[in-house]
Amino acid sequence: MPSRNRGRKKPKLRDLSREVPTEADLNALIDKLQEGPPIVSAILGSALIEHELESLLRTRIRHKDDGTWDLLTETDGPLATFSRKITAGYALGLYDEATRANLDIVRHIRNAFAHAKKLITFDHSLVLGEIGRVQVTNRHKDLHLRLKAVQNAHRGGHIAFASLCAGITIELMRKGTALQKYRNAYLRRKTSKLLQKSSPAVQSWMRALGQPPMSFPAEGGLNPKLPPGHQSDGPKGEAPGLTPRGILGSFGADRRNKGK
Repeated sequence: MPSRNRGRKKPKLRDLSREVPTEADLNALIDKLQEGPPIVSAILGSALIEHELESLLRTRIRHKDDGTWDLLTETDGPLATFSRKITAGYALGLYDEATRANLDIVRHIRNAFAHAKKLITFDHSLVLGEIGRVQVTNRHKDLHLRLKAVQNAHRGGHIAFASLCAGITIELMRKGTALQKYRNAYLRRKTSKLLQKSSPAVQSWMRALGQPPMSFPAEGGLNPKLPPGHQSDGPKGEAPGLTPRGILGSFGADRRNKGK
């Protein structure tokens, strides 16, 4: 009698790190990032960023199926490590040199906690020194204020690291939204040109189907605004929401909105 598992890929331990988190999973990760032990926050903070970076990278490859992605991220694949993904994102122009440097800072801190032979905290002088190397970008006011607060780390290294992870994650989400808007606009323009070149019979058929005329607004900037939950409501010069819950409180809402 043939096996029922024939043709199915045998699950491996490594597959656990490749599973796409659900909304409940993300909310649980956020809670641990805010309130968990330092080593848990260091690993989960980088995991959140790596997940968003992977989603962004997959938008730029031609073959987006899971099989191709598995080949890229398997043990010997070109995107097997967090470091290689960071380099690939920079090479593809997904972010600037400042963001790449900040991603490497998160990676260095994650590695320090993961490989340390004793318990360390975010208030260790070497960890604070690494956090102090954060590069501030001027592209978005809210992100500028957040990164300035991370540089100062005057409310502790743990909060500063959580804020850094939140800032980078939101920046990557913003870039993903911008790329999707650009792609949608391109497809609308391409469809409009095809319809304009089509025969009168095809145009009549489209009108019979009740299709609205193809028209496009003037193109604006591709950078979407932050969700209302991320708008600064603090005093001028202060980064919004510098408590851990304030930093990531609306992150789950962002994920829900993105999934719609």
